[in-house]
This record gives sequence, structure tokens and C-alpha cells, in this order.
Amino acid sequence: MLNVSGETGDNSKQTKMALQEFIHDSTITALYGFSGGGYNVYHILNQLTQAQRDRLELVVVLGVEAGKLSAHALNPHRYHAHWELVYRNDPPKPLGHIDGPQYLLSGH
Repeated sequence: MLNVSGETGDNSKQTKMALQEFIHDSTITALYGFSGGGYNVYHILNQLTQAQRDRLELVVVLGVEAGKLSAHALNPHRYHAHWELVYRNDPPKPLGHIDGPQYLLSGH
């Protein structure tokens, strides 16, 4: 969890901060992003070296629009890596965008 706003992009504060945390802490083996953070996971993956991507065991992306960021774009095979990918768009109505993390934790 990073205490920073969720703007997206290669050079956003969140992307830069997450990259630095990941690079400097070799015990981190997973990435999680919800909403804007989900898009930033993609930017982070593209900035990691192959050795750094090989460290990843789990990548979780929730609450992104499939038309803007597909599960295919996050597929570990595209990166010659092996992480488990958990990818979910928003839950079905009447739930909303903000309910995505809880919906996943409830087993969906």
C-alpha cells in the first residue's frame, strides 16, 4: 500500500514509488493494483528488468476497463515470466467499482 494518489502512467508518482519499493526490497514477490493502480501495474511490469519480473509470483489487477487494459496485456507469457495473474473488471450490478476488492475476497 502506497500513500500516494492514483494517477496513471509511466511517470506517475504511484508508478515511480512502486517501482522504487519493488527494486529496493527483494522480498516483494507480488503486485496489486486496483482502479488506477491496476493500470500502473502494467506500467511497472514494462519498466522491470527480466530478472525483476522473474521474482514475481502473483500479479493482481482489479477494476480496470477491458478495453483499456486486457488480461492479455498482463499475461506472464508476454514477459517470459511465470506469475499467477488475477484479473477482474468491475463486479456485476448492483455492486459498483469500489466493491471490486471485497467481491474478489468473497470468492468471486
